[in-house]
Amino acid sequence: GTLFLDERCRLATPNAAGTANALIYGHNTASGSMFSQLLNYADKAFYTAHPTFQFDTLYEEGTWQVAAVLRTELGADALPYYSFFDASTQEEWQQRVDAILELSLYDTGVVPQYGDQLLTLSTCHPYTQNTQRYLVIAERDPDAAPATHEEDLAECAGSWDAAPRQVTVESPDGTAAVEEIAPESL
Repeated sequence: GTLFLDERCRLATPNAAGTANALIYGHNTASGSMFSQLLNYADKAFYTAHPTFQFDTLYEEGTWQVAAVLRTELGADALPYYSFFDASTQEEWQQRVDAILELSLYDTGVVPQYGDQLLTLSTCHPYTQNTQRYLVIAERDPDAAPATHEEDLAECAGSWDAAPRQVTVESPDGTAAVEEIAPESL
């Protein structure tokens, strides 16, 4: 698998604006790669230490402020996150943002305004479920200076979680067992 942008989204290019909300999906892997690190945002202390992250495209560098962290079930929300890409009106935008903020695990103090660019990162939660999702929703910070490569590496080193991962292993007969595996061995 790989991270991928929802087909209904567009990222901004020099010749065209992107959708109001770019939705990127990624696996919650036992190895700790892809989007499994998003689960750290369930802990508000982790958010406090990492209120922003860097997401760059071929055309621009961007710092993003976390606005909401939530767990949800597919089909459970009246205004599901996976159908919000653009809004026809300011009122529709506000309804969508309010619905997202209402489900947030905690208040980040970041309230996106109409016209702000949003980025939604989505992964499965827990690892074995296909209907539950864990989301980090952020707004682009136009005033932030881009992080240097060295700053990115230092932040990654500081947030690495060496704790064993619980992995569900299924056998050919259909039974499953949970095993603990050190992340460096995956």
